[in-house]
Formats: sequence, C-alpha cells, structure tokens
Amino acid sequence: MKKKNTILTISLMISICNLFSISQTGNIAGRTTDELTQKPIENVSISIDGEVKGVCDKEGKYIIKNIPVGSHQIDYARIGYETRTKLNFVVKANQTVVSNIEMKVQTIVIEGISVTEEVYFRETSSAPVSSKTLDIEEIRSQPSGVYDIQRSIQAIPAIVSGSDAENEIIVRGGNYGENLFILDNIEMQNPNHFAFPGTGGGPISILTPEFVKEIDFYAGAFPARYGDRASSVLDITTRDGNENRFEAKLDVGMAGYGGNFEGPLFFKKGNFIVSYHRSFMSLLSESIGLTAVPNYHSIFAKQVYNFSPFTKLTINQIWGNDWIDILHEEGTSGYSADAGETDIYARSGQYTLGATLKNIYDKSYSLLTVFRNYHWWDQNLYDAGTKTEATRTWKEDTYEAHNKLKYSHNFPKTKLGNWEAGIYTSLDEASTNKFMRPDTVFAYNLQTDEIIDTLEVYTISESNEISRNIYPKKYGTYLQWEDYFGKFTFNAGVRYDHFDYTKESSIAPRFGAKYKLTKNSNLSCGAGRQFQNPDYYTLSYNEENKNLKPKYTDQVVFGIDKLFAEDIKGSIETYYKKYYDVPTGIGATTSDTLDWSTQQVNNGKGYAKGVEFFLQKKVKNNFWGTISYAYSIANAYDPRDPNGEKEFSWDFDYQHVFTGILGYKLEFMKFDWYEKHRKWMKFLGWTGLFPSDETEISVKYRYLGGKPYTEMTYYPELKRWLLSENTEINANRFPAYQRFDLHIKHRWFESKINIISYLEIDNMFNTKNIWSYNYLDSGEVEEIYQWGRMIIGGVMVEF
Repeated sequence: MKKKNTILTISLMISICNLFSISQTGNIAGRTTDELTQKPIENVSISIDGEVKGVCDKEGKYIIKNIPVGSHQIDYARIGYETRTKLNFVVKANQTVVSNIEMKVQTIVIEGISVTEEVYFRETSSAPVSSKTLDIEEIRSQPSGVYDIQRSIQAIPAIVSGSDAENEIIVRGGNYGENLFILDNIEMQNPNHFAFPGTGGGPISILTPEFVKEIDFYAGAFPARYGDRASSVLDITTRDGNENRFEAKLDVGMAGYGGNFEGPLFFKKGNFIVSYHRSFMSLLSESIGLTAVPNYHSIFAKQVYNFSPFTKLTINQIWGNDWIDILHEEGTSGYSADAGETDIYARSGQYTLGATLKNIYDKSYSLLTVFRNYHWWDQNLYDAGTKTEATRTWKEDTYEAHNKLKYSHNFPKTKLGNWEAGIYTSLDEASTNKFMRPDTVFAYNLQTDEIIDTLEVYTISESNEISRNIYPKKYGTYLQWEDYFGKFTFNAGVRYDHFDYTKESSIAPRFGAKYKLTKNSNLSCGAGRQFQNPDYYTLSYNEENKNLKPKYTDQVVFGIDKLFAEDIKGSIETYYKKYYDVPTGIGATTSDTLDWSTQQVNNGKGYAKGVEFFLQKKVKNNFWGTISYAYSIANAYDPRDPNGEKEFSWDFDYQHVFTGILGYKLEFMKFDWYEKHRKWMKFLGWTGLFPSDETEISVKYRYLGGKPYTEMTYYPELKRWLLSENTEINANRFPAYQRFDLHIKHRWFESKINIISYLEIDNMFNTKNIWSYNYLDSGEVEEIYQWGRMIIGGVMVEF
C-alpha cells in the first residue's frame, strides 16, 4: 500500500511539473480579406517581428507554427494594399491564436509625394473626423477599465461618464441614452447589469472583452448607416472562435468568476465561442458584512458556419440577469437619490438573439440581420423592515422588446465610388405598470415641533397607478457614398426614418471630407444631423407623450491630425453641436417646483462647443500611452424663460477634462537571471509585486472640472428640501474630480496552460470626489462620495 502511494505521488508530481514546465512555442492562424469587397486576399505575406514567416493561400487562410511565446508585432503586406500591423499580439504556449485581418486598398497615389502608411493606426469606415478604433490589447491594458468595454474608451477626450459607479458614455455635452451600441450588426439598448430604462450604461458590463476583435467609436457626424441616436456610436466586432482546436479560459476576480470557451464546429466549417460569468460577492457577503450585495449572471455566445468562402452565417446570443436588495439603515433618511426609510428590492434582466447572413458576390456583398432583444425591470419599495402589500410604497414592472429586420448592400469600387444602401423595419413592444403610494407632506410648528397640518401629494397621476402597453413600429432606409479624388476623400449620406407611434418622420443628411495636407498629416471636416426618438419608457408611462417629436442635433467638426512617428499620432478637433426639440418635463416650464407631472414636451434646446487634443503612442519598444484634453461649454436654454434667451450649464458641463495614461511592458523571460529564479518568482507572483514572464505596468490620471448642480432650499416648517421657484438651475458646481489609478498585469507561459493575473488600485490616493449631497430632514447636508481607494485583483487561466 505504501509502495502504491509512493508511485501515485511521483506520478502526480510529474504531471504537475509537465503542466507548469515552460513551452517555447505557439501558433497563429487566420484569414485575410479585402475591407471593401470582403473577398479573400491571397499571397499576403505575414511577418513576425520583421521576418517573413508565411503567405496566405487562395482562400486567404494561413497558419504559422512554432512561434516563440510572448508578445510580437505581426505585419500583413501585399502589393496594392495598405500594410496592416498588429502590436502587442500575444502568442500562447501550445495554442493556436486566431487573427483575422481586413486590408484596405491603397487609394492615394500622388505624384511627387511619398505618402506615409499609418500601419499602426487604423481609420474607421466612412468617418474622417471624431472616430477612433481600439483592439483587444488596448482594452486589456487600460487602467481603471476593470475589463469593461465602455469604461476602456473613456480616455478619448470627447467622453465622460455620470459617475465612478457606472460606464455610461456621455459625449460632447450630451446626456444618458444618447450612444448607439452595436454588436456584430445587432443593436442593443443597454448591455449592462443593473441598468435603468432609457439609459446606456450600468455598473457591470454583460459583455466580456476577451472575444472582442476591435471597436469603432464615433463621437459625432457619423455615417448614415447609423441612426436613432443624437450623440455617438460604439460599434463592436467580435472575433470568430478557433476552428483548429478547443480552448478554454477560467477566471476569478473581485467582480465575479466564470469561463470562456471556444472551438471548431461542423467538421471545421464553423466555430463557436461562449462565455459564462456570475457574481462573486454573494458568496462572501456574510463573512465581510455586506448588506446590499449585487448578484448577477451573464452569458455571451456566438456560432459561425461557413457555407463557402463567400457565404457566412453568424448567430449571437446574450443573456443577463441581476438582482439586489438594499435594506434601510438608521441614519440614512434624506432626499438624495434613492434615500428614505425604505427597503428596496430590485430585479432586472435581458436577452438578445440575432443572426446575420453575409453573402459575397462578384462585385458586391450584402448583410441580412434579424434580431430580438428584450429587457425587463421589476422594482419594489417597502417601509423599512416590512414586505407586505399594505406597506408597499412603490412598484414598477416594466419591459420593452425590440424586433428588427435589416438589410444592407455594399457596392465597392464602382466607377462612381463606393456605395452602401440599407433598409430596415422594426416591430416593437413596451409595457409599464407602476404604483406609488401617495406621499404626505407634514407642516410643523417651529417652536413645538408638532404637526399642525398635512397634505397628500400624488407624484405619478391622479389615480396613483399606471398600466399601459404600446406597440410601436419603425422603418427606414439610408444611402452612403465615398470616393477619392487626388488628395481629397469625400463621403456623404442621407437617412430617412419613420416612427408610427408618434407619426413622425425625419431626414438626416451627413457629410465628411479629408484633405492630404502633407505626407503624414490630414485636414478633415464633418457635418451631420442626428435624430433620436423618445425612448419607450418615456412613451409608455404617459399617454400624452405620444405627441413628442424626435430630438435632434446638428453637428459641425473640423480637425487636423499628424503622424509624428510610425507609432505616435496626434489630433486636434473643434466642434459645435446644437440641440433641438429636447423633451423636458412639463413641470420644468413653470415656476411650480412641486409640479411632478410625467408629461413631456419638446421645448428643450441647447448647444455644446469645444476643442479636443489627443496624442497616442502605440505599443512599440514596450512603451505606450495617451494624453487627451478637452475644453468645452455645454449650455441649455431655461424653459421657464418666456424669451428663450436665459442659459444655464447642462448637467455634464465639466468644461475641463484631462486624461493621461502611461504603460510599460517588462519581458523578464528574456533575462537569464529571471529564468534561473523563475519557479520562485512564479510562487510569489500571486502578490502582484514580483516579476513574471511578461509584466505590464500602467498608470492613469484623470481630471474633470466641477460638475454643475442645482442648490436646494430647506423649509423647516415642512422639514423638507425643495427647489425654490427662483433658484438658478445648475448655478453651483461640485469641487473638481481627480483620480489616480495603477494597473499591474502578469503573464506566465506554461506548457499546458497560461496564467494571467492582475492587480489594480483605483483612486490610489483615496481622493474624496463628491458625487452628490444627501439632504437630511434635520436640515443638515451630507456629502456623498464617489469611489474611494479600491483594490481589484483577479486571475485567468488559459487551457
């Protein structure tokens, strides 16, 4: 028996040693296609760190084996096409990493001018200004991004968010819900847990960035293919799964745990990816004393089937479910958001199911997409310490569903340029069921503190309940054109949309141009009108809101960019953005501060203007970074002013926004002294303070000017804080926001697995940034802070 145990122990030790012994090589495989025609490109040479390693076959496919593990630069080159470069591309031991590339035809050939290729920087499609492209490695390397796609792009100067606790994308004086979110040609309303109707953000993203191929972000004057949003577009393309072998990644961190899986399907004619994650804090709530614990589950899945090199079917599934119970604690009564002596039980969830059929023809290609996304919310508030019908103070049961069919056809390289046309129809539904118990305002004797009178206040409607279903329909079409004339690039488009519920139609023109100033600099401009229909939540809770028109913005942008070196590019943009027909509560048009009617009218208008600076260094020689600064003014016209001339600062008028990011990669695996002590380094690596095969260190500093707010007035006879009818809107500002973040990432390459760990310290110096004020019944005011110092860590294991 002792001999058997010895043999078993030795066998186990050998297995562990084999598992963690270092392997020196991995593989890269993928496919190259023409960006315009989507056809495969053959004879593309692939270089690894400057050395040619392979060539694509007739179907554009390639596989390169026995590449040393670690980070590499991959170049894709072919005569007649612009060279594409992938930086910081990680090759993993014993694995085949997928890298599919779209290449752009060289279009600018000017006699006497040597045009510098921007191989490190990729331009977005049909948008010469206010657009940026990010890849997966840039998302992973962002401090304070916590592996969140929406947070990772907030280093772009045009973007701010509402608070540390959410990832809402607010662009150039805009507001909640003005960003269009697209995933693989499928439009999503809000891909976040614990989101609210009519918004585009939340505290935790449903999507994992591990499957992202690249992100295109448009901050204004975007192409005509995008519609129904007033400010911006976030267009995400996910990568395909591995068609050669099954792979898995398990991860655990402060936010949750889960896994990502991918592999071949249908005898390698297809592939799949799937991800599952759930919250982690609920398992620790009792031990660490949490009373309000966020719980969530999320699933993302994608399947691809290639009928042929020219026909491809992609199916996407996304599912999320979340809930939280917030129980009242003594001493928190007041009139800040969600305050009061109540217990809150919040539930919400969503799913998206969609499919896209892509057909490539001789001189064109088409996309046919059908999808449904469904989002529901259920929230109940009770008197503190109770949970009965009699003690319910608030109930909201809401859902909305979007069912859409859209078709687009692209005609590239015609004699009249590149053309794209599209059409869509949407059959949707939404429902709102609300109850609110009447509020009672007490009048007090100031000397004796006794109640002398009461007044019931109904804040929803006269019946105090709402139950309404709507079934809106939308349809529309667009046309987009692009062409090149010597040093000039022009694009133009027009979009038509009709919304049957409000009986409103809109026509939105778009235009852009770029001029090649020198061999490495460009002068650009863009203009456009963007419409946005009222959200279904607003339309469903008041019958009168069906009379609302879509709000819209007119935007003009001018910019100049310069390539200082192959890995360093800077840009300056100035813009003017005018808002029209913004829905506002009808109560905001009067001096009655207790008019809480849910009816809205189109009498809001305003503007935003500013200048933005952006300097980016891509990962070269292991160093990267970005510096961005924006100065802006965002004002609205006071709807109470009969002359319409009085202005006030809009809610997100920070005026000054600065973000600086610096990062450096240390490849310790290339040093002899490290290899000698590697086992000890790996053993101590869990602390995040010791070297690894590759170690990345990045820091981020962010500054925002003071956020505007409206001062409230205390009425001691009512023991209430109310808005005075003479109060100036947003005439006060919170102190400026400052935050410093540190991110350390370690990577170990083993023979059977790869290990990634990260340690992040957000708000490292524990700066007290005020988010809001809590107005107490006693007349006192408490400061509510954004995130203090927060330490986040996690580990990912790749098989």
